[in-house]
Amino acid sequence: MSTTKQIPLNHGVCNAVTITSYPDAGTWNTKYVTLSFSYARTVPPGYPDPNAGSEVAKNQTWATKGIANGTRVQLFAHEADALVAASCAVYS
Repeated sequence: MSTTKQIPLNHGVCNAVTITSYPDAGTWNTKYVTLSFSYARTVPPGYPDPNAGSEVAKNQTWATKGIANGTRVQLFAHEADALVAASCAVYS
């Protein structure tokens, strides 16, 4: 049985916590979260946009930028779960 080591993906900083996840095949579905704190989101080059074709994508809220607390965003599950685990967001 082989073991595949997952590579951590840093998404940004929220409430002085670095948001890191370990994406795998089961985490590319999307979830909605509402931010409890401002989120300085950094997206690596080539990272897929969970909001492709939506009004959100047109406004580029997925790009590297600050997202205000209280904002409801759609993210890939691994990033959404990392935000919730860090107490920076709640599922919505």
